[in-house]
Amino acid sequence: MVCTLLLFSGQNDPSWEIENTDDLERIRSIINNAMEIENEISQNSKLGYHGVSIQSDAGLFIIFNDIIECFENNNAGKILQDKDRKLEILLLNLSKEKFKDLITNILRTEF
Repeated sequence: MVCTLLLFSGQNDPSWEIENTDDLERIRSIINNAMEIENEISQNSKLGYHGVSIQSDAGLFIIFNDIIECFENNNAGKILQDKDRKLEILLLNLSKEKFKDLITNILRTEF
């Protein structure tokens, strides 16, 4: 599973791989327990941090605030709500070791 911080316009966004089975299971559990909603997602034009993406065998997921946009194989367009932002916070915390200063600044300004 490859995660990418969605930060930059015109530059490569920082990515990292998650291989720890406990972390992978926590991610799957949060996605599986998130509530499906019927809501149009407005395109985010925010500069700077605008979420985290997950690319896995199950598809592509875009996570920002309490919304998980799913572009799963055979299930594109599904929108989930993660009211407590558990997935986004978990992913940011998992990326801290690799991108410590960058993540610390994001956590300060976003939460």
